[in-house]
Amino acid sequence: MSPVLSSQGAFENPSVIKTQVKGGDDVYYAFSTNRPVNKGKSYLNVPIANSTSNPPQYLGVHGQRCNAGAGQMDRHRPRSREQGDMGSRRQSADGSFILYYAGVPSNAINHQHCIGHAISTTVEGPYTAAAEPMICYHGNETIAVNAVTDGQNRYVLYKYGHANTAVSHLQQVAANGHTLIGEPVVLTMANKTEYDEEGFALAQLNQTAYPDHWLLLYVTGYYRSTTYKINYAISSTGIKGPYMKQPEPLLETDMVFNGKTLYAPGGPDFVGNSSRDFVFFADSKYPANKNKGQNDGQPRQMWAAHLEY
Repeated sequence: MSPVLSSQGAFENPSVIKTQVKGGDDVYYAFSTNRPVNKGKSYLNVPIANSTSNPPQYLGVHGQRCNAGAGQMDRHRPRSREQGDMGSRRQSADGSFILYYAGVPSNAINHQHCIGHAISTTVEGPYTAAAEPMICYHGNETIAVNAVTDGQNRYVLYKYGHANTAVSHLQQVAANGHTLIGEPVVLTMANKTEYDEEGFALAQLNQTAYPDHWLLLYVTGYYRSTTYKINYAISSTGIKGPYMKQPEPLLETDMVFNGKTLYAPGGPDFVGNSSRDFVFFADSKYPANKNKGQNDGQPRQMWAAHLEY
C-alpha cells in the first residue's frame, strides 16, 4: 500500500476504471472531485489521470470536460464507472461511458441537492450531461455517489443526510445505468459515535469461499480532521444486506504502510470488478494543528491498496 498519485496536488474521492486499448494493453483511468486552481479563482473540473503500469502509477492530471444540459449542476463531486460513472464511471453494453456526479441544480429550490449523470462514447470525454438529475432530495446532502453490479443488475450507491442523520442507499438502475428501478434500499445508517457516513464502495467477495457475501467500505468522522477513517460492513445475504458493521476500522490515522503514515483516509473505490484492489485518498502529512486534528489544507494523495481475506 502506498501513494500512487502524490506530486500533482489534491486527488480526493478517487475512482478508477480499467480499459483496454487497441492491442490489448490495460490502461487505468482515475477521476477525482473537482479542485481549485489558480489560488481558488477557478476549478479543474473532474481531474483525470491515467496509467499503463501495473501496479498503476498515475500521471498527467488534467481537466475532464462535461457539457452540461438543462439540468446543469453548479457544483460537481464526480465519481466515474464503466457503462460508464462521473467521479464514478462504468461501461455499458453499448460501449458508452457514464459519469455520475453530485451537485446543486442551477434552478434548485428548498436546498435541493441531486445526483446527475453524463454520457460519453470515450472514457476521456467530453461528457454530455442529461437534461434532468437522476435523484434529488431537499434540505440535506445527497453525495458520495458510486456504482456497482452484481453480474445481473446495476445499482448506484449514494448518501443522503449529514452527521448522525446520514443514510447510505442502494438504488437499482436499468442497463443504461441511469433509469431508476423501484425504490432505494437502506444499507447503513450513521450513529451518534460515528458522526457521519459517506464515501461508499461495494464489492462481491469470492463466491466459492464466501457465497452471497458482500463487502461495504464506508467512511466516518469529520472530513477535515484526523477522525476521518475507512470502516467496513459485511452482508452474508446478498447485495441488499443487511450489513453488519465491524467493530474496528479498516484504515485510520497513524497506520503505517511501507514506511508511509496515513492521515485521515477516505473516499474508497474498488478498481473494476475487484473485491481486493481499491483506491482511496489520505492527507499528505499530519495537520499543523495537531491538538485539534484539523486538516489545514494538505494535499490529499491517492493511494492504492490490496485486501487479503
